[in-house]
Amino acid sequence: MGAIDKEVVAAKALSAIEEGESEREALRILSKKLRITDWRIRGAIHSLLFEVLKRLNVIDLIITNALQKGSLDKLQPYLRNLLRVGVYFLKFTDKLPPKVTKTIVQKAKESFGEGISKFTNALLRKIEQINLSSLISNSTDVANLSLKYFHPVWFIEYLITLIGLPGTIDFLQKSLESDALYIRANFLKIDVATVIEILKKEKFVVEVDPNLPDVMRILEWEYPILHSPLYKEGLIYIQDKASTLVSHVVDPQEEDCIFDLCAAPGGKSLHMGQLMQNTGMVFAIDRSHRRLLELSTKLAKYEIHNIFVINAVGEDATRYLTKKADKILIDPPCSGTGTFMSRPYSKWKLQPKDLQLLTAIQWKILSSAVKLLKKSGEIIYSTCSITIEENEAMIKKFLERYPDFSLVPVTPFIGVPGFLGLSETQRLFPHLHNTEGFFIAKLKRN
Repeated sequence: MGAIDKEVVAAKALSAIEEGESEREALRILSKKLRITDWRIRGAIHSLLFEVLKRLNVIDLIITNALQKGSLDKLQPYLRNLLRVGVYFLKFTDKLPPKVTKTIVQKAKESFGEGISKFTNALLRKIEQINLSSLISNSTDVANLSLKYFHPVWFIEYLITLIGLPGTIDFLQKSLESDALYIRANFLKIDVATVIEILKKEKFVVEVDPNLPDVMRILEWEYPILHSPLYKEGLIYIQDKASTLVSHVVDPQEEDCIFDLCAAPGGKSLHMGQLMQNTGMVFAIDRSHRRLLELSTKLAKYEIHNIFVINAVGEDATRYLTKKADKILIDPPCSGTGTFMSRPYSKWKLQPKDLQLLTAIQWKILSSAVKLLKKSGEIIYSTCSITIEENEAMIKKFLERYPDFSLVPVTPFIGVPGFLGLSETQRLFPHLHNTEGFFIAKLKRN
């Protein structure tokens, strides 16, 4: 597959994402359909897609300015996304503009005919003349920060209110980097020392995490960790450090009964099952059949026998669960505002009004857990969001509604204390902790 095809696949993936697919699912479907098996080509397409999505607001602004008349939204989706890929190469890489323009124009001609190819050529020639410095300055004005760091204005305003302007700039600057890559050892099958020894032979450079005993960060590699025998044989699991921290906070003990009410895609359930040494029971509950199926196929690979998968709605668990849990993990649907680095399209899709719907779901799940918990049990609540509404405000509301619960300190504690005076809760930020943005709280029934 040549370089031209990569632009085509990226444009088709962008169109699929606009129709509702996730970034990774769009790539998976297209790779399967087009029989792309070479990891180097898949990696190049993945990188191109994510780089375009990361800069979508500025890319669209450039195209809109060049259009002058008409709307970008009214263009045929595949053409619109071919243009986006072209603008990325023209303005954010060192590739020669004539070659890129020729490629995009040719693809437009193949799909839409001579007339559209001439329109595409004229538009890209005009775009070549646009200077980014005329659009973006060094001002700390919110509108300018939005263009400089590729984030929605509303989100930057929210960040400034939350952590101040200097912290916001650090947060946004971090978002321009590649997100850290973490793995954890499957203690049922291997120890950290052996993992490191094998990875060194495979020419990976690995750093053991100082806070979590099973976590390592991959610093350098010659090929993706997905292609290591360690991954293929279920000896390691790819999971962000903040996400692995949640399972350690749950602190699952042998013979515990644990409900994971929003389990898919299952990383935390798998982790807890491993930490329990295949004793006790972890009920992995989720409404998504497809994502639970993915979890089910991993159980044999990771040699985990204490996880019971239930395809059902977590907030309705009282209807079908009669047993009480020692611990309940709630990692509910959330805004994902702490994961914009790894899910770049979500920052353009999410709107402030969406928080109201999300918090209603979160509250329903959290309050339903009360009926499922033993008298001395614990609820661990976590999100990959940085908003107050989904985190501290949710916990405050819960404590007011259920006075027989109290916050207990979150351990291990490797982040910063939560806001609103909830110092027992824990937050992690990308620019402070080199992880995704996370919030974790532990509630104990008195």
